[in-house]
Amino acid sequence: MVEQAVIDVIEAAEAQALAGADPLQLAMTHALCAAGIGWGDATDVAIAARARLADVDSRRG
Repeated sequence: MVEQAVIDVIEAAEAQALAGADPLQLAMTHALCAAGIGWGDATDVAIAARARLADVDSRRG
C-alpha cells in the first residue's frame, strides 16, 4: 500500500497533474499517510526530511 502510494504520486508528477506541487514532498507525505500517520504529522516529517536532504546536498556541492 505504501509502495503504491509513492508510485501514484510519481505517475501523477510525470503526467504533470501536480502543477505547482513538490512531487518529492507529496510522495513522502502520501506514503506516510498510507502507513497510518496523520496528514499533519506526515507533513511535518516530510518537511524535516526535505530540509535534511537539502543540507546533505549543500555539503556535496
